[in-house]
Amino acid sequence: MKKYEFSYNEFSDLFNELYKTDGLDETLRKESFTKENFNLILKELQKIISNPLILEISEEKDDKEIIDIFQESTNKEFNELLADDDLMFFGHGGAGKKIIETEFHCRYPNLQSHFVGLSKTNKAFEMLKNWPHKGCNEIAIMALNKKEFNPIYREREQENVYDQDIYTIPNEYFVGYYDAVEDKFYKNPNFKRRHEYDPTCTIYPREEFQTALRWMRGPEVAAKLYNEIREIILIMLFSSYQTIDEDGYKNILEQIDNHINKAIKLQEQITPELFDEFFENERKKALETMLDESDEELVWVDWDEDEDNKSK
Repeated sequence: MKKYEFSYNEFSDLFNELYKTDGLDETLRKESFTKENFNLILKELQKIISNPLILEISEEKDDKEIIDIFQESTNKEFNELLADDDLMFFGHGGAGKKIIETEFHCRYPNLQSHFVGLSKTNKAFEMLKNWPHKGCNEIAIMALNKKEFNPIYREREQENVYDQDIYTIPNEYFVGYYDAVEDKFYKNPNFKRRHEYDPTCTIYPREEFQTALRWMRGPEVAAKLYNEIREIILIMLFSSYQTIDEDGYKNILEQIDNHINKAIKLQEQITPELFDEFFENERKKALETMLDESDEELVWVDWDEDEDNKSK
């Protein structure tokens, strides 16, 4: 099969050369955010996405067993699903039926915190009967495709301090749920083996992807532009870890195009005066903080005049 990758190293090197930062707090430089630099970045990016690396690799087959530990109809359902070598399976204990009927909700977008990876073996699927987390009886089963690289989490605004589950995963990523009491698997009619890029989903399943993004010191619009370009690099890097096929590659191009359009709009808002104003405000805030701290350190002593005279 053909595996598609991006030759992103030159683009990453050019980005680091043009958009250098200063100090441990990684302060953005005013002289970096010029239209000339931005056009150089776009030109290099266009060259890369127009010339993907296409590698001929052997198609990997998953190690799998015939599932035979459930009732016959459930075994049949699972074996049909596990026959697809492109799918990776994950289980989540609790409210399986509700997830399939609506969507998955969580407090933070971290697969390892909410899901258990399921290898295609009887030992792994045995957990469904006695789920390790709180003995849940309804286990939602999610499947991600190795040949695509998409953001899967949506993030919404928090309504109040008690509103914690602000991240969701569309139910089209869930194959269904297993009911341990009934020993029965319920299919999700909305499940999709392949997915189109959905721009309302903004967070990728790989946690290290998000931790690689960081907020730089500088005007907000410049920091956002920096991260839009940085995210393009990360998309190219992390997608190379998977066996992306031609359809997956086209899907990733849509993601990159979305970031490019955002970056263009941000670049249009950036001026040298924006940086001057930001750092002047930073200087004023630092001065005010210093004066406030100096006032707190002053000790005022009221002398009693009579006592003072007596001491003399």
